[in-house]
Amino acid sequence: MRPWRPVLEEATAARAREAITAIADALAEHQVSGPGAASLAGGQAGIALLYRFLDLDQPNAGFAARAEQHIGWAMERVATEEMDVSLYGGFTGTAMAIELMAPSEDVNEDTDQALADHLALEHPADGLYELVSGWSGLAAYALERLPRPSAVRSLERIIEHLDRAKESSAAGITWHTPPEQLLASQRAEHPSGMYNLGLAHGVPGVIAVLAAMTKAGVGGERASVLLEGGVRWLLAQELPPSATSCFGYYAGVEGKETRTAWCYGDLGIAAVLLSAGEAAGRADRTEHGRRLAVAAARREAPKTGVIDAAICHGAAGMGLLLQRYFVLSGDDELRAAAQAWYARTLTLRGADAPFGGYRAFGPVPGVIGKLDWIADPCLLTGSAGIALALLAGVSEVAPSWDRLLLASLR
Repeated sequence: MRPWRPVLEEATAARAREAITAIADALAEHQVSGPGAASLAGGQAGIALLYRFLDLDQPNAGFAARAEQHIGWAMERVATEEMDVSLYGGFTGTAMAIELMAPSEDVNEDTDQALADHLALEHPADGLYELVSGWSGLAAYALERLPRPSAVRSLERIIEHLDRAKESSAAGITWHTPPEQLLASQRAEHPSGMYNLGLAHGVPGVIAVLAAMTKAGVGGERASVLLEGGVRWLLAQELPPSATSCFGYYAGVEGKETRTAWCYGDLGIAAVLLSAGEAAGRADRTEHGRRLAVAAARREAPKTGVIDAAICHGAAGMGLLLQRYFVLSGDDELRAAAQAWYARTLTLRGADAPFGGYRAFGPVPGVIGKLDWIADPCLLTGSAGIALALLAGVSEVAPSWDRLLLASLR
């Protein structure tokens, strides 16, 4: 791994620091309520990560105590409420946050056992292979727990499930999302299911964790075969040069160029190809990933589909990923693009918005199918994630938390 390099300079860096401080102050005593209150993506565990990395950047400024407070609230909720096993919304994600916070003692052994029990089922959530809710997310947690034998066993079991669920063709290896796991709107468009091309919910997430397993030496030849087949299939889905984006939302659907983001789109797939190329020693794959990142960097802002500042699909996520690719490649064009997207993140800040000046454009709680501007304190789609991304832009502390996005290998 190359040393982390901040990209924001003087005036912009000062504005970023001001926004980070405002968010940190606004979230200091905030407790998330309702379902998922302890979670990584939408709850207390994700907020705890913000204070942990603020403490690494500014030791002895009181952020360590805030981090302990927020992760303590998350652990209390895990102990008293029913949660699923998933990375982004379940108890595994809370354990992932604890692991990324580098605690002095191991408190995740019970999670390891619960994960092992889940994976020992013959068909655990069959077909749910994705990062956010499925096997790829569980693999991301287990990778953090290496080299513990329990982590190796979980990863090997995940590979067994992925191998059983795969579909092979002349194009390579892929994984199918059945209709019962789709939203109603998606199911109407894809009544037989789909082949999802998003890093958050699709095949690219599988490829990313297989790359990390291969690099870690877990899974042997079977992991390498799945990785190579998955990459070949993914590359076969690339759109023609005339398209706005290099990849679509789903395979085999014409006219569905995607927005530019982490969750769906070329920036997320760039991370996958960079990781896959590194794991397999394939310079052509890493170069392909770099080209995707450059293409995304050159895309005019109105054509990216970016509306808000979230790391999932917004300006802060664009800045973070482009900075990560700049650090890996040294490409000054990517550095300039990262600076531009961080600057755009700051322009999206409003004085009257809660949680440090940001609102998210997303689902209105309790109203099915309605999207609007909402207050969102959380990591994936809200202010905590925006602050973490901006911190990466100004700090020399590497944002190792982006492993939960599969944006970097451990």
